[in-house]
Amino acid sequence: MGHRLMGKKTLPLLAGGFLLLTTASAADAAMILRLEEVGGDVVVRGSGSINLIGLTSESTSNTATNTFSDMHVYAGPAAENNDGHVEFWSGLTGGPATISSTTDVFLPLSSASFGDLFGIISNDGSGVGGAGEALLVLPQGYISGTQLSGTSRFTGQTFTSMGISLGTLTWTSGSNTVQFTTDAEPVPAPLGVASAAAVFSTIRRLKHNTRILQLASRKRAASTTSIH
Repeated sequence: MGHRLMGKKTLPLLAGGFLLLTTASAADAAMILRLEEVGGDVVVRGSGSINLIGLTSESTSNTATNTFSDMHVYAGPAAENNDGHVEFWSGLTGGPATISSTTDVFLPLSSASFGDLFGIISNDGSGVGGAGEALLVLPQGYISGTQLSGTSRFTGQTFTSMGISLGTLTWTSGSNTVQFTTDAEPVPAPLGVASAAAVFSTIRRLKHNTRILQLASRKRAASTTSIH
């Protein structure tokens, strides 16, 4: 199991799949973490870029774990073997202190997850009474304006089981916009081989039946013409 990060140096890395939609340049950066229900799983797709101007590096970790919780969401690989190399950046404003109502959901090592490991911590708990600030989590050595892309798949999970509500949450910093958003409708899983074969078989039958009806119609028309 990966080491669970707490505070600024040991905060748990959340495995959220975020789709970082990019409008992306170092001067005008956007990162989007998009969650979808896909074929009985929850997928976090992340993409985009970040302008580091106005952000402050707080700490680094070589033992980050990709976990989803009420305050953590990440896109990218599982990183459960103490191999998540990330850096925490402060300077974000806006957004709520919590992003879901669930306890930790660890990303399985066997999941189809890949890409860069990055995301957001909505509350680092560094202040009095557990209040804190939001932290941006980026790969170590991240260069301002570099494109990021990562996907995390939580197998056997739903928005309900992970305490996720529909909507969009937004944090900003200078020219950066960071969003956590959910798709309202479940995305169907790809057709399996058997299902696809059944669909193609149905299409062939429909085409065959259509040809039969067309031939019958032509025969009736020819018969009517010969009578007259």
